[in-house]
Amino acid sequence: MAITRFVWDPVSDCVLQELDGSNNVLVVYTNEPQPYGGVLSQRRGSTTHILHADALGSTRALSDSSQTVTDTYVYDAWGNLVASSGSTVNPYRWVGRIGYYTDSSTGLVYVRARMYQPTVAGWLSKDPYTLADGINDFVYSYNCPVSYVDPSGTTSDSASHGTTVYYADIVATSFINGLPNIGTLHVPARSILWPVNRP
Repeated sequence: MAITRFVWDPVSDCVLQELDGSNNVLVVYTNEPQPYGGVLSQRRGSTTHILHADALGSTRALSDSSQTVTDTYVYDAWGNLVASSGSTVNPYRWVGRIGYYTDSSTGLVYVRARMYQPTVAGWLSKDPYTLADGINDFVYSYNCPVSYVDPSGTTSDSASHGTTVYYADIVATSFINGLPNIGTLHVPARSILWPVNRP
């Protein structure tokens, strides 16, 4: 079994590098200087990929240094991969922008204090801060994964990180490699956009 070591930034609480068992650098991550990082790119060998995230923080695409999209991802609300293209190794997929690290061998997602399992839409262990997110210690983000994230693994937070999130219909106007092009936001003339308020 291969050994992977992680070089951790204790100030931002994020991974900076992955090393093999002999301490050779496998990958270097570029993070924003903020709590939980904010993964912007990864360099494996001499190849750099930029991560493009949606409003939740899920990686929707990877592009290379020539700005060509090499990989795309589509998830359900709970983080299950619905469709993808490309073959670039990328553990920062669903809510990857704030450090959700998907283990490719198990499908589990490492979220600092706990492991999350998308197929059951919940945590695998109890919340270490009992009742921080309600009476069920295994519930992920108040059972509302499109509005809340939990970057610490202990306390849910608004996915908008303090800004107002509005909901509207997203309509795929075209398809690229069989995946919907979700770059167009379609709001019917009589639609009302409801703000999401923090509890």
